[in-house]
Amino acid sequence: MKIGRMRRLDYGIYYISSCFFSSMIWIFLLSLIRNIDYLYYEYYACQLLIIFITAIILLIFYTVPRFYCIIARLHDLGKSGYYSLWTLLPFVSFILIFLKGEDRDNQYGEDPKSKGKKLLMNNLYDTNLDEKQ
Repeated sequence: MKIGRMRRLDYGIYYISSCFFSSMIWIFLLSLIRNIDYLYYEYYACQLLIIFITAIILLIFYTVPRFYCIIARLHDLGKSGYYSLWTLLPFVSFILIFLKGEDRDNQYGEDPKSKGKKLLMNNLYDTNLDEKQ
């Protein structure tokens, strides 16, 4: 499966928004747990189980796209996807926002910045041809 490359801005937007939304979800789930009366633990055990299963499912749905984006960002840096294991350490995935990617095509794909330049040049070239005809 070819993942490609991701620019700093795209990765930064994804990282900040995913941190915000996952924090909101965790705060909501923790507030549900906090409101449970533990004197009636047997009665609320089913609710705790549902909250726990929901948290696990959300964690899975959060982790898969997170690693996909981290690998794409590492590809922009010219690194293998195996380096994504370092992002399990705190703040390593945050540091990826500030590292400059390679300015040329590499083995993981062409430069994401050059795609926009090529598209712009092709559109300008096509417009000039239409005016001459």
